[in-house]
Amino acid sequence: MKNRLQILWLIILTSLISCDDEFKNADIVLAGMYDSSYIYHEYLPPLTVKTELNITTGFYEGKDSIDLNLDGDFDLIISLRLHPNDTIYEKGKGLYYPTCRMDLKNGFEVAIKKMNYSCGHGYCNQTPFIEAFEYGSDVSRFSEWSEGETNQTLWNIFPPYVGYPGGWWSFVKSEDMYIGFRHKHNGPKNTFYYYYGWIKVNALDHQNMTFTSYAME
Repeated sequence: MKNRLQILWLIILTSLISCDDEFKNADIVLAGMYDSSYIYHEYLPPLTVKTELNITTGFYEGKDSIDLNLDGDFDLIISLRLHPNDTIYEKGKGLYYPTCRMDLKNGFEVAIKKMNYSCGHGYCNQTPFIEAFEYGSDVSRFSEWSEGETNQTLWNIFPPYVGYPGGWWSFVKSEDMYIGFRHKHNGPKNTFYYYYGWIKVNALDHQNMTFTSYAME
């Protein structure tokens, strides 16, 4: 009986170890999680894009940059455009809706997801926005990605269409959400692979969004 129990315990232990190795070998990257093997950077205090009033447009505008792999080159250029009165767009004045876009550099891509909108007269269309991940979401298994060296949108000014959405980040309810990104690397014999990562963002208030930290495998 004792030997049977020992054998059963060894089977269970082996199964647990195998599952752990499988998880590690799968290279799963979860939003907000990292270990000592990751590139990791935390902003203290959080990064805020500083804006100045553009007297021509009447908007506050500003830019800032992030070096995602800490190699000395900026990989993400953040552009922010805000109206002085942050209540106007809530009253349906689409032209005053805030805008946040990101220019991708050095081969980096971000996770995107298309959003449907109505063009009127029974017609619909789609436009891509940067996806908003919750904590623990599997970034590395996400299927829709932008091209590198492109301009992508978190939220955007409403164009003159019926029912146009502001983007996935216009509807976040949590203080801490995540942008997923990846970087392509060449492997042997014309193969390639990606390193994945995330950026932690507080965007509940479009007028005072902050970038808290980021990590990359």
